[in-house]
Amino acid sequence: MAVLTVTQLNRYAAFQLKEDRHRGEISGFTRNQRSGHCYFILKDAESSVRAVLFRNQASRISIPLANGISVIAAATATLYEREGTFQLCVTDLQMDGMGA
Repeated sequence: MAVLTVTQLNRYAAFQLKEDRHRGEISGFTRNQRSGHCYFILKDAESSVRAVLFRNQASRISIPLANGISVIAAATATLYEREGTFQLCVTDLQMDGMGA
């Protein structure tokens, strides 16, 4: 069994994260009026993760973004090594389920 420092653990985790699709419900949605970036929580019944949709990607999303909608998000999970926290950097959103 390898013994890793915290820095090595975070670097390893960041390396393993790649673009995937994630299913969940939008919660805590806000759009920064100045930057145009959208911030929200993507959650399911047991967990949640912070997410950001930058202005250039947000302008290409055709669905109305609001709290409570179920989506499938194409995103890369990014890790801020210093803090050991991660968020999804969303590149595309599609409706999930009814109304998709």
